Amino acid sequence: MDVEITRLQLLAAELERAAEDPELVTRVFDRADLTPAQLSAAEARISAQTEASFIRHACDVLGDITFAAKAGLRVTSASSLAAYISKYSRDLKQVMENTIRFHRFIDPTLGFSMDLSGNAATLGLHWKDARFARYHRRTEFLMFAAVARMRTLTGCLSTRSRSGSSTRSDGMRRAFQGLPAFPSVSAWSRWRSCCR
Repeated sequence: MDVEITRLQLLAAELERAAEDPELVTRVFDRADLTPAQLSAAEARISAQTEASFIRHACDVLGDITFAAKAGLRVTSASSLAAYISKYSRDLKQVMENTIRFHRFIDPTLGFSMDLSGNAATLGLHWKDARFARYHRRTEFLMFAAVARMRTLTGCLSTRSRSGSSTRSDGMRRAFQGLPAFPSVSAWSRWRSCCR
């Protein structure tokens, strides 16, 4: 099963930023059986297995189990299909409904579900291929990327207004800064409480 290469390009850039030694980046590419040249094609696709391997090896080589979550939180854009869904949806609820419906074209390995209860919503993730459930770091990356994408769409955590003054969302931004150290369930409940 292939996925768009843009996520792996983002992960490689985050790895270069996080690594103190360029040799660490080379080691991750070698362990994942990749070359930097493979990431240069903008429209290329890569196997989901390779993406998962890259994320796991990046966490191992850096000695940072939170690398995937932190990289996910830095996601600011989406594939062309996800951007299209976002642009033509009325609100965040419709974005999620449309993402659930069309996500199989973006990543055939997983699916999203959304449960509504009163004034709260819970986002769920399920594996279409059970083999991918063992890649915990990839799961963290995808969940935190979804949270980051929702933040971007809603403007929930913008740090500065146009005039340069701080906004009330600075407190929410601080609340998110510690999230990679917590399980996704805790992160999600904190996200829900800050964006109500």
